[in-house]
Amino acid sequence: MVIKSMSRKNKKNRNFLRLVKYIGKDTSYERISLNISTPDILDYKSIANEFKDNVSLCKRQTKESVQVYHDILSLHPDDYEKATPAMLYDLAFKWLEIRKVIDTDLIYDNKGRVTSVVTGGCLVWGNIHDESQADRVKNYHIHLMISPNKLGETKRVRLTKHQFRKGLLELEKYQQEMYPELSNSIVMNKMMENSLSKTKATKRSEIEKKMQNRLNKQDQDKSKPKRKTKVQEIREIFTKCLNKAKSKQELVTLLYENGLVWHERGKKKTISLEDKRKLKSKRYRLDRSLGQLDLFVNKIEEWEKINKRKKELQVTIDYQEKKRMKERDSVEKLL
Repeated sequence: MVIKSMSRKNKKNRNFLRLVKYIGKDTSYERISLNISTPDILDYKSIANEFKDNVSLCKRQTKESVQVYHDILSLHPDDYEKATPAMLYDLAFKWLEIRKVIDTDLIYDNKGRVTSVVTGGCLVWGNIHDESQADRVKNYHIHLMISPNKLGETKRVRLTKHQFRKGLLELEKYQQEMYPELSNSIVMNKMMENSLSKTKATKRSEIEKKMQNRLNKQDQDKSKPKRKTKVQEIREIFTKCLNKAKSKQELVTLLYENGLVWHERGKKKTISLEDKRKLKSKRYRLDRSLGQLDLFVNKIEEWEKINKRKKELQVTIDYQEKKRMKERDSVEKLL
C-alpha cells in the first residue's frame, strides 16, 4: 500500500469544489461520506461548502494554513486482479482511524456481532478510482478528502512526520495480517531491499571501508583545533544552568545571568542570546536545535517531586507541632 498525503492551502472555494468533483467523478463505486450532512452525494457544491464552512472555524488562519488534506491509498498494479472494493474501503477506514480523524464506536446487534460506527470527527469525502483502460496500467486506488479540523471544532488535527511514518507501518502490518494475498503492495524499505541483494563479501567490504573512513576522519579532526559552534555553546550553558537550578524561575534567572533569554509560548520553548540593542536575535528551539527538551522535562518532573515531598513533610511537621502543643496544654491544665 502506497500512501500519498497532500495538503491544500488556498482558501478559494472553487478549489474545494474542484477536488470534491474530481474525487466523486467515478460513479461505479459507493462514495465515502463521513460527518457530511448533505443528503445528496451528487450535490458537490453543498459538500464543498461544508468543508469551507468547517475550516473557517479554525482559530488561526494564514496563507500557509491547511484548508484540506488529500490522501491517496494506492495498490500495486500486479495486485489488481486480487483486490476488491471491500478491501480498499476497509484499508481506507483503518487509515482514517490511525490518522485519528474519525471517532468510532462499537455497536452490538442481537446476534452479538460487532459493527464499527463513525460517531464524529473530521469531514471525510472519498471514492475509489479504477484505472483499467486499455492504454493505461491497471491500478486500484482510493482518494480521501479530509478536513483539517473536526466537525464544529476550532482545533486542527495533524500528525507529525514521526507519527505519520509510524501510521504507515501500522497500516502495512494490518494489510499483511488481513490481506496477505496483496503481497505486491507491501512497501519495502529501499535500504533493506539493497541489503538483501548484496552478498556477505560486499557487505563486509562496505563495513570495512566505512570504518577506515571514520578512522581517517578522526585522525584529521585530532590535528585540527576544535571550535565550538554557537549551538554547542548555548547547549553547554543551558545544561550547566539546568543542573544548578532548583526551580524553573531560578533556571530563567541563571540563563539571563549567562547572557541567554528564555522564551516560552505554549509548548514551544526557545532560547536566544541577550541583545542589548533590543533587536530580535536568533532563537534556538529546545526540542530541535538544542535537543534538550527531554532533559528539561525530566528536570521539571524532578522539581515537582521535590516540591511535593516538601509540602508533605511540612504537613507532617505542622501536624506533629499541633500534637505537641495539645499535649503541652493538657499537661499544663493538670498542673
